Amino acid sequence: REVSLFADAGGTHKMQFPNFCVFDEQGNLYVSDTGTSRRNTQINNPDGKIFRISPTGECELFGEGLYAANGLAIRRGESAIYVIQTVVNNLLRLEIKPDGKLGRVTVYARNLDSVPDGMAFTESGDLLVVTGLMEIIYRIRPNLAMDIFLQDANAEKLVSPANPAFGGTNLDELYITNLGG
Repeated sequence: REVSLFADAGGTHKMQFPNFCVFDEQGNLYVSDTGTSRRNTQINNPDGKIFRISPTGECELFGEGLYAANGLAIRRGESAIYVIQTVVNNLLRLEIKPDGKLGRVTVYARNLDSVPDGMAFTESGDLLVVTGLMEIIYRIRPNLAMDIFLQDANAEKLVSPANPAFGGTNLDELYITNLGG
């Protein structure tokens, strides 16, 4: 198999630490760039970015000024991308305007204790957010109500969990990576 560079910059903006990617319904690939906070978790610079790569391979800066941009998710049928800001323990909703440009940015959830990392939407539209240090999976409902979907306080099964994905025949099985083992 051949491996080749797909994208590393959008205009004059070079990717520092590409982290997570997700496709929208038009085939655009969005990539989070954690920025300098990736090098040291004590750094709290708003230099994270999101890049969009078109189906034809054109890469452009979609959004910037983010604190350790990490996990991304897109809810089916919605013109928005969700991004975790790991070092400030929150989740943003970034509107995608009809022309593909960044629209309104709002805080979708706050106080996601201990290193929120990845997330995935359920079929019903709930957003599951995995946190890495407290072994918690939060559920955020479309009405913004938030609760703990699952917690493994003794880290018996979840050990520094990171990125979730749905799989199985009916896409009703949740798979989660463990960074700690």
